[in-house]
Amino acid sequence: MNLPPYNPETDDDGLGPFFFPPEVEYSEDLEDYVQGGFHPVHLGEVYHDGRYKIIHKLGAGGFSTVWLARDAQTNRNVALKIIRADDSEGYQAQLPLAVEEDPGFFVSPLGCFWLDGPNGRHVCHVLPVLGPSMSHLSHLRHRLEPSFARNLAWQATRAVEFLHSRGICHGDITSANIVLRISSKFHELSEEQTCALLGPPKTDPIIRYSRLPPGPSAPEYVVGAVDFSIIDFAWFQESISIIDFDQCFRSSNPPSRMLGTPSKYLAPEAIFERPGPPSDVWALGCAIFRMRGGRDIFEEFGNSAPSGAVFSMVDAIGDLPSYWRNRVFDDDGLPVPNDTATHNDVSIITNYTPLSRPLKSQILSIVDTTAPSKYFWKPPEENTYNGCLELHPHNTALSAISEEEANSFYDLLSRIFVYDPAQRWSAAQLSTHPWFRDASASTRSTQE
Repeated sequence: MNLPPYNPETDDDGLGPFFFPPEVEYSEDLEDYVQGGFHPVHLGEVYHDGRYKIIHKLGAGGFSTVWLARDAQTNRNVALKIIRADDSEGYQAQLPLAVEEDPGFFVSPLGCFWLDGPNGRHVCHVLPVLGPSMSHLSHLRHRLEPSFARNLAWQATRAVEFLHSRGICHGDITSANIVLRISSKFHELSEEQTCALLGPPKTDPIIRYSRLPPGPSAPEYVVGAVDFSIIDFAWFQESISIIDFDQCFRSSNPPSRMLGTPSKYLAPEAIFERPGPPSDVWALGCAIFRMRGGRDIFEEFGNSAPSGAVFSMVDAIGDLPSYWRNRVFDDDGLPVPNDTATHNDVSIITNYTPLSRPLKSQILSIVDTTAPSKYFWKPPEENTYNGCLELHPHNTALSAISEEEANSFYDLLSRIFVYDPAQRWSAAQLSTHPWFRDASASTRSTQE
């Protein structure tokens, strides 16, 4: 990393940010290596009286880092999820809500222990290793084959349907929390075989702007997550799991606070009022669009706050209903209660000009490959422009989504992206939609 010259007036002002941005992809927020935040982890370290040895990194989120570890007691690969210190107490109590009578869509912890570190006390969950998430499999440079995307999306819909039938809301349905299951033979690989299959971990030194050592609150280096796209699909299953239940709640007792879900997946009622089962369905629709289209539908460039998500909603499905239309947001993009709004808050009506990208046109902009593929395909770089995948008249390797599927997909999403949660289709209704028909029949025959 080429560092600029040290400037004590700006690099050591004590206000933050405190770390140079890492160069590895899919890193956790380094600024959260503070009291109450992440636990600093290094490759090769052992935990829980020497039982679990860290050999790679599986991923990270806002609440945890997840590591590939070797269980010395069973000689198997496991996932070690280390929760932020400030979230550890509540996290442990929330997991059991979702694992009763599991029909195969979820994973239960293999074990649990507590870890004392420089940033506090962390709960650590030992879990089966799972494969890549939908956000890693469907994006600008890596896409799911259309029928495979529908298959996985139908499974996710059935998983949400099951949770709701048990009175549980997941609260954080995103493409990052829908993952492929990994083959059972992966768990039985030796440490040497595992490292040979995954390749060496990518690391990048962690450097403070002050140039002081990163520790003890932060690790010496950040580790890049496993790149599952380089692994043959034979190591995966054609089935998904729903993970990360740290935001889940009983349908009968929704939280009064705003969920910690990324704003681009928040339903309007989850922004302005309280979430419920229809909010899960809205988030599921966002995840399905990402799986089929390779991008997020309600992502406002340069604005990751709830206000940005609302701007994108207005673009895609039209004006907000009257009871939300005059709501305002503060400087952080958070909604302001009606009785506390001031003239300094931003009105989404008076300060926003829609980009006019209605839902149907966004569906019609989905690009597919003309080459045969069973699971994945990679778009050619010459067809990517300004963060989008575009068709070129003389490139026969790509084609637009078929009109028949576009119409069916539009009908599905039109049942989901409805402002009034009472009018939104349930997950049970969605699972029978014709857009899933071929995929669901294929999945049933495979399971039978």
